Amino acid sequence: MRPLQTDLSIFEKFDFEKPPLGVKFQFFKPEKVDPLPAGKSLSLCEMLAEAQNSNKPFYFDKSYQEACVGKILLGMQDMESFAESGQIGEKLQIFQEARANYAFYQHVPKFAKNIVNYVAFAPLNALAFEPDLLIITADHSQAEIVMRAMTYSTGELYASKTTPVYGCAWLFIYPFQSGKVNFIVPEMVHGMKGRELFFEGSIVISIPYHWIPTMARNLKEMTWHLPSHRSKNNILRNSEPYLETWLRKPRSHKSTHDPLADARGSEMLQMIAGGAEPRPSGSGQRNNTVLFKQQAGPAVSNAVRQHGSECKNPRSLPFFVLKTSAKGMELGVVE
Repeated sequence: MRPLQTDLSIFEKFDFEKPPLGVKFQFFKPEKVDPLPAGKSLSLCEMLAEAQNSNKPFYFDKSYQEACVGKILLGMQDMESFAESGQIGEKLQIFQEARANYAFYQHVPKFAKNIVNYVAFAPLNALAFEPDLLIITADHSQAEIVMRAMTYSTGELYASKTTPVYGCAWLFIYPFQSGKVNFIVPEMVHGMKGRELFFEGSIVISIPYHWIPTMARNLKEMTWHLPSHRSKNNILRNSEPYLETWLRKPRSHKSTHDPLADARGSEMLQMIAGGAEPRPSGSGQRNNTVLFKQQAGPAVSNAVRQHGSECKNPRSLPFFVLKTSAKGMELGVVE
């Protein structure tokens, strides 16, 4: 196995409850790594917990008596026809009928037979090889920072893929094969929830080798705890200067721009509208008026108060309006 060259020390600063894990898929037997003791019959997802509680790396191979479907997903053994037909999912009351369980199997990622013969695990403090996957168990706040490290310099979207059973396929195989960072909620996966492998409220993030250097580098550069996240008042106070500047931006009275398109394209409008939806057409408003349904009361109310509304209770307003005029963009109220 290729020796570790990527600097992963930044992940130690999170002080995770459980250490991040490096995972390696091997055709040949890993060197300088001991096998998982044969006396322990664990499922593939239980091996995550085992590695998190261990101070040294280990591997398992196709001779190991794995306690679930991990070896099937890894291409180390065939699935029994009884299971492949979907009978187990119905018996466990996970699926209405075997047909639903069978249909679901068609979407589960897996390795072709005899491609992966060994799987090595190592906690971060004992990781000596370049991992194929870096698997992190985090609380919600830590997970937000880790995932933001992916999009920070790339604009990549967050995406989570999993299924009610075979959750290990989406932590181990899907990220490796797709090259996409994936995260799952263990309590939504049958085996992980039943085995109580992860602490309550945890998020498990699987980072494939394609992304590990980028995310480690971004974590060193970016701000982890954003000022706007400290409190509700902070997000309003920090955004106020940008809101004020945007609303007072001069616009030509003869502008041919579509105000609705301009407004939708503005990040600041998204901030003050909180993801508001355009009010249906036929409202009787003029063409140079853009009307939005209020969904983020506090943010909208703050903006309304700043711009001289006489309404005594702006939070109760169902709509607010952005008007284009010779003076620029003006925020008004529809009572």
